[in-house]
Amino acid sequence: LVIAGIYFFARNRSEADKGEDAAGLLKREPVLGADSVAAPGAGESGPGKDNEPFLSNENLGGDDTDDASVEPETNEEREALGEPEKIVTLRVSFSAEFAVPGVALTELFKTHGLRFGKLKIFHKFQRDGSRNVGPIFSVASIAEPGSFDLANIETQNIPGVTLFMVLPNYLEGRLAFESMLDFARAAADSFDGEVLDETGSSLSIQRAGYLRDEIIDFERKRSIRSR
Repeated sequence: LVIAGIYFFARNRSEADKGEDAAGLLKREPVLGADSVAAPGAGESGPGKDNEPFLSNENLGGDDTDDASVEPETNEEREALGEPEKIVTLRVSFSAEFAVPGVALTELFKTHGLRFGKLKIFHKFQRDGSRNVGPIFSVASIAEPGSFDLANIETQNIPGVTLFMVLPNYLEGRLAFESMLDFARAAADSFDGEVLDETGSSLSIQRAGYLRDEIIDFERKRSIRSR
């Protein structure tokens, strides 16, 4: 599952460092959320895969004014946040007549500061100075298996994307959600698409407000538990 995949990514458990493959971990991990599509990169984790370099601006075309690579989060940083407890999901579906060329979509990712990384999907990172600490939200293809094949991106047309964020997050939950929602709206506006909720229904103002309230309530309850 894409959702299960990002859950595995967020946990970044020591078993992965020992070479256990992602598919094995996913069988033992609970799936947060109702979506069920194949996990991007499932079975490709392990030595040499879990720390694959992130895509630089140069790889996407244009001037490379950013760092050439991004440091992945460490176990210590994830542990400082605590175990992932909730995943919030949005989708952007592009018009049936207008599946987006892969190159155009990756240009949008670059413009909004997303980087290609673990699970072969794109991530928006929280930064600490010049260093990327951990993902605020991540973006996968809506089409199975969910990953992006950059080697063949010029021949691909993408029908939509799935966005998701993990709580607790590297950014205040409400702000992380607004960042993810802003990107979802930008993608929809750029490619004649529509922002959907996790069920595939159009994201109404009321539904977006409900998701915000859920996030605020989650963080309030978590704060009370930690006292």
